Amino acid sequence: PFVAAAGAGYALDGPGLHVDADQFAAPLAPGELHVAQVTLALFAAGKVKPPVFAKLGLSEARRAHELLDARQVFGKLILQP
Repeated sequence: PFVAAAGAGYALDGPGLHVDADQFAAPLAPGELHVAQVTLALFAAGKVKPPVFAKLGLSEARRAHELLDARQVFGKLILQP
Protein backbone atom coordinates (compact mmCIF):
# COMPACT_ATOMS: atom_id res chain seq x y z
CA PRO A 1 0.00 0.00 0.00
CA PHE A 2 1.09 3.53 -0.77
CA VAL A 3 0.82 6.29 1.78
CA ALA A 4 1.61 9.82 0.66
CA ALA A 5 4.11 11.95 2.50
CA ALA A 6 2.75 14.03 5.33
CA GLY A 7 1.06 17.15 4.10
CA ALA A 8 0.44 15.80 0.61
CA GLY A 9 -3.31 16.10 1.00
CA TYR A 10 -4.13 12.51 0.15
CA ALA A 11 -3.25 9.02 1.24
CA LEU A 12 -3.88 5.61 -0.19
CA ASP A 13 -4.01 2.85 2.37
CA GLY A 14 -4.89 -0.61 1.09
CA PRO A 15 -8.28 -0.44 -0.59
CA GLY A 16 -9.16 2.93 0.96
CA LEU A 17 -8.56 6.44 -0.24
CA HIS A 18 -8.56 9.51 1.92
CA VAL A 19 -8.37 13.10 0.71
CA ASP A 20 -7.68 15.67 3.41
CA ALA A 21 -8.90 19.02 2.09
CA ASP A 22 -7.09 20.88 4.89
CA GLN A 23 -3.71 19.84 3.46
CA PHE A 24 -4.12 21.46 0.04
CA ALA A 25 -2.51 24.86 -0.63
CA ALA A 26 -5.89 26.44 -1.40
CA PRO A 27 -9.18 25.43 0.20
CA LEU A 28 -11.21 22.93 -1.80
CA ALA A 29 -14.90 23.45 -2.37
CA PRO A 30 -17.08 20.37 -1.69
CA GLY A 31 -17.36 19.64 -5.43
CA GLU A 32 -13.59 19.94 -5.89
CA LEU A 33 -12.98 17.57 -3.01
CA HIS A 34 -15.25 15.00 -4.64
CA VAL A 35 -13.41 15.38 -7.96
CA ALA A 36 -10.07 14.88 -6.16
CA GLN A 37 -11.39 11.75 -4.44
CA VAL A 38 -12.77 10.25 -7.66
CA THR A 39 -9.64 11.10 -9.65
CA LEU A 40 -7.29 9.56 -7.10
CA ALA A 41 -9.52 6.48 -6.83
CA LEU A 42 -9.33 6.01 -10.62
CA PHE A 43 -5.53 6.21 -10.48
CA ALA A 44 -5.45 3.78 -7.56
CA ALA A 45 -7.65 1.30 -9.46
CA GLY A 46 -5.33 1.48 -12.48
CA LYS A 47 -8.08 2.88 -14.73
CA VAL A 48 -6.08 6.01 -15.54
CA LYS A 49 -2.57 5.61 -16.87
CA PRO A 50 -0.42 8.73 -16.88
CA PRO A 51 1.75 9.15 -19.98
CA VAL A 52 5.51 8.76 -19.76
CA PHE A 53 6.99 12.25 -19.87
CA ALA A 54 10.61 11.09 -19.96
CA LYS A 55 12.93 8.23 -19.13
CA LEU A 56 16.20 9.43 -17.66
CA GLY A 57 19.27 7.57 -16.53
CA LEU A 58 20.02 7.50 -12.83
CA SER A 59 22.95 9.79 -13.56
CA GLU A 60 20.37 12.43 -14.53
CA ALA A 61 18.55 12.33 -11.17
CA ARG A 62 19.46 15.96 -10.49
CA ARG A 63 17.87 17.03 -13.78
CA ALA A 64 14.77 14.97 -12.94
CA HIS A 65 14.40 16.81 -9.62
CA GLU A 66 14.86 20.15 -11.35
CA LEU A 67 12.11 19.29 -13.85
CA LEU A 68 9.79 18.23 -11.04
CA ASP A 69 10.56 21.31 -8.95
CA ALA A 70 9.91 23.56 -11.96
CA ARG A 71 6.61 21.74 -12.59
CA GLN A 72 7.72 20.90 -16.12
CA VAL A 73 6.63 17.25 -15.93
CA PHE A 74 3.28 16.08 -17.27
CA GLY A 75 2.94 12.37 -16.54
CA LYS A 76 5.58 9.96 -15.30
CA LEU A 77 9.25 10.76 -14.99
CA ILE A 78 11.11 7.47 -14.87
CA LEU A 79 14.66 7.05 -13.58
CA GLN A 80 16.41 4.04 -15.07
CA PRO A 81 19.57 2.39 -13.71
